[in-house]
Amino acid sequence: ALCILAAALCLLRSIAFVPAPATRTVDPAVVTGAAVLATVPAGADAFVFKGKEYFDVFYGIEPLAWAFCGFVIVYYGAVLKNAATKY
Repeated sequence: ALCILAAALCLLRSIAFVPAPATRTVDPAVVTGAAVLATVPAGADAFVFKGKEYFDVFYGIEPLAWAFCGFVIVYYGAVLKNAATKY
């Protein structure tokens, strides 16, 4: 606990480098081109199996990884809730 406190104090006392925002001019043709590209419909990212089209509802990620992600979210949510109600 003492190490964490010392590290937090070091981080709070350090000076962070934050550059000034860059000023730039945007060409109207670039804005128009970006708007046109944003409105062009994209592919549905579907795949065909035995002549029938299916959509990948897992976004290409394995279901076990989704289940683990859900478990981690629920677990850490419970930990935060318990910490908030304890103190």
